[in-house]
Amino acid sequence: MKIFHTGGFDDKLLWDSGADVIVFGNSALPFLFESRRSTRVVMMNQYPSRATHEGRLWIKLLPSGAVLTLRDVLIVAGSRASILSIHVPKLQRTGAWG
Repeated sequence: MKIFHTGGFDDKLLWDSGADVIVFGNSALPFLFESRRSTRVVMMNQYPSRATHEGRLWIKLLPSGAVLTLRDVLIVAGSRASILSIHVPKLQRTGAWG
């Protein structure tokens, strides 16, 4: 299992209850699984941004160590912030929360 850690990277993880998608930058791409190319366009900072890939991602929240499985994650090239929608159906608890 390859897990993307939310600490120690330049990306910021933003929790957004108003977001309807989960977006990560290129640094998460090697950790994406069950992925496919994407051409979806999402609005970021009032500008359209095209996703390059879509898939699932395991992330570890540091320092707690909790592991989350994120579904329908979009990779947007050049994004410096990762936006995590906290819409509950998008999150599947795994690991320590079993």
